[in-house]
Amino acid sequence: MMKDRTRNFYFYALFGVPFDKVAGLEVKGKIILCAHKAYGDLSRTIGYCLSTNEIEKKKKDPEVQKYNNQKNMFKNEVCEYIGGQISVLLENVRGKGCTEFDTWHSEICNEIIKKAKDKEGLVKDFNYGQAQKWVNMTIKYMDVTGLWDDCEAYKHLRTICHIPVDSYILEAASDEGIVAPYKNGEMGSYKESKSLKWSQWQEEHYKMFIGIPYDKNGNYKQKCLRSIPKSLPDWEDEKWIEYAHKNSNKNSPKK
Repeated sequence: MMKDRTRNFYFYALFGVPFDKVAGLEVKGKIILCAHKAYGDLSRTIGYCLSTNEIEKKKKDPEVQKYNNQKNMFKNEVCEYIGGQISVLLENVRGKGCTEFDTWHSEICNEIIKKAKDKEGLVKDFNYGQAQKWVNMTIKYMDVTGLWDDCEAYKHLRTICHIPVDSYILEAASDEGIVAPYKNGEMGSYKESKSLKWSQWQEEHYKMFIGIPYDKNGNYKQKCLRSIPKSLPDWEDEKWIEYAHKNSNKNSPKK
């Protein structure tokens, strides 16, 4: 049994908020907290018009301050949106299967992309791969908090949801015989030098990798994550740590 002070320390280290302050939040507020944490897992890949270094060098410039405020507003707007959408999903998830979740996920990710592209002068490039990371990591962090351990709706969501795609998951999936897109448009086993970065994926890349059914019987066009005979969140829990640890001694950081 984890000590309360240990739990509180790690919760604050991960989310930046004391556990006892979070316990009293409404459901949407708790999810928004997870969405803010998830943003940190993709923020470095977003093609902002001004880099973090440029903002830091000119932080007293009124135009740069305005830009930085717009950047924070974009993050807050999307986190609020994700929090609202997932909280509504939880209220209505019982009885829904993978197909319904796939449709929901696609709509949410495409709306996030639209929000990014509507911010003129803020973002140069924002792809489906980044949107999926934001949504899927939010759900992942919901799992990590333990706040939904007794929530039957969340337990059901966990049986139909996707998992965050990153380089470790690409490598783990490759060892399961699952191919992913290459930079040249071909498909193949994961190779860091050849494979298209997850942050550059379009929706069709993501769907093929996850395994969105291609016919009315739910048959897959090729081997995919959903071909794995195990709960995807359970598989991801095991594999992400395994491959992160395996790569921890490599000189170059994962991209």
